[in-house]
Amino acid sequence: SRINSQQQTKMMRTAATMRITTLILFLLSLHHHPCYGLTQQKSVPIPSSTSKTCVILYHKPADTITSHTNQAHDARPTVYDSIGLTNTNTNWHSIGRLDADTTGLLLLTNDALLVHAATNPSSKVTLTNCTTTASTTYTFNKVSKRYEALVMGHILEDDKDDMLKRLREGVYLGEKLGVTQPAIVNVMETRKTTTLVSIEISEGKNRQIRRMFHAVGSGVIKLHRAQFGGISLGDLKEGEWRVLSAEEIWNGLGGWPIRELGKKKNVEENGGSGHRRRRNNNSNARLSSRTRDGVY
Repeated sequence: SRINSQQQTKMMRTAATMRITTLILFLLSLHHHPCYGLTQQKSVPIPSSTSKTCVILYHKPADTITSHTNQAHDARPTVYDSIGLTNTNTNWHSIGRLDADTTGLLLLTNDALLVHAATNPSSKVTLTNCTTTASTTYTFNKVSKRYEALVMGHILEDDKDDMLKRLREGVYLGEKLGVTQPAIVNVMETRKTTTLVSIEISEGKNRQIRRMFHAVGSGVIKLHRAQFGGISLGDLKEGEWRVLSAEEIWNGLGGWPIRELGKKKNVEENGGSGHRRRRNNNSNARLSSRTRDGVY
């Protein structure tokens, strides 16, 4: 009938409008990501300039240096050379470092406050939403890093010389580095003269994993980082990289938001016994304080 035909036409128009609206909202949401169009794509060029928080997930191969320059001046490339970040207009930094011989998960970002929060266990970073003025304080002292290490020796879960127990409870690494925090250590595979173990730590002392096994009478032959916080390599092959989505950054790095970089702000510093406030026009600036403020 004519009435049914009119109703069907109205319903079709409503459905079409809803589809168009959904598509528009989806496309607008994509533009909130600093590297629009690159999320989930592997090993594509990174934009030369990004104004918002961007995090790159990189499967670092061996003989690649986590540094902006190769001070040894040999043939080994830096991670920034490998990804093509050397000649960009953005300051990129690694969230933690990996030795040249260590393979696996490495995160790179243009957000210096994120680097500071994630690599300084005693630090606190307070971000204020410029729209709602709500503030959130971030502490990354419990962000875990999981490694897979091939070590010397025949180690069993019921190891009688309490090697695993010492690693799990904390190992003394000398006067400068002190005692490590408790680690989660599990034997993955025992071989004739070597053992593959999984070790999870929440610190980032210099060459910590290698030092820990050396302290208990073993040694690391190969080392691979498999996970950082809630982020893992997935199906990324060695040498590949991709841009993390805003959701992955939020879920994997303690609720860290995508924020505008370079906004004017006040930076509050708490250092030593004094207390001072200064104005800083760069929200990505390097500071030596334990407490930092930012906006997003």
